[in-house]
Amino acid sequence: MNFKSYSKMCFVCALLLVFFLSACSHRPSIRYSSRISRRIQPSPRPIVAPVQIQAKPVAYASTVSTEAPENTLQYMASLVGQPYAKRDGKSYRNDCSGTTRAIYDSLGISLGYAPSNAGENDATTIYNSVLKNGLIDQKNVAPLDLIFFDNTYDRNNNGKLDDKLTHVGVVEKIFPDKTILFVHYMGKSIIRSRMNLLFPDLQHHPQSRERVNHLLRRASRKHKGLSAAKLFAGFGRFNIKDQVLSPATDAPES
Repeated sequence: MNFKSYSKMCFVCALLLVFFLSACSHRPSIRYSSRISRRIQPSPRPIVAPVQIQAKPVAYASTVSTEAPENTLQYMASLVGQPYAKRDGKSYRNDCSGTTRAIYDSLGISLGYAPSNAGENDATTIYNSVLKNGLIDQKNVAPLDLIFFDNTYDRNNNGKLDDKLTHVGVVEKIFPDKTILFVHYMGKSIIRSRMNLLFPDLQHHPQSRERVNHLLRRASRKHKGLSAAKLFAGFGRFNIKDQVLSPATDAPES
């Protein structure tokens, strides 16, 4: 190789080296966006304490104004014959406990809206409310007392008379012969019925022939019809002002 060829080769190599270095110096740099960075390392979220919801306590009225009982008795009378109770734009369930709750709401007394135990019916819920905040009485009665009954129907479908607290109503009036008039829901409407604990096996008074007991359970193949007095379970009473008690179980007059 002569000197001229060698010089030419060196010149070409020098040009290639300069071109290569120039290309490297202009290569764009790689940048990582803040968005990608946040995805890889997300910022911690603030920890929010859970909100605890407290159930409203059940409120019970200890006394009722002297005007309220008379107004409530009038309201009870207006319910008779109705398919269900209504008050202040509110409709109540068309059953015995719904009717009873409507009457006691007019007095300003809550009958307890806490959830019932498993298998507990509403008559039992009301009964337990009386046990907690009032009095269960077997002998004395007053207008606006609750009145409880057992075995008005075969709740557990076993054919036996072992169904406790199946019905509830409200006492409206006590007659001189100790017959108790009460308002309750039965069948398809709100009705009045009578009960006299002195004559549990009779539907009519032996002398006056006036009605003293209505049947609350019809006769079936296994059981005869049962009167209100036969199914009676107790009176329930709260502290309603100016209530006048009457004995319900005195011996019959001779």
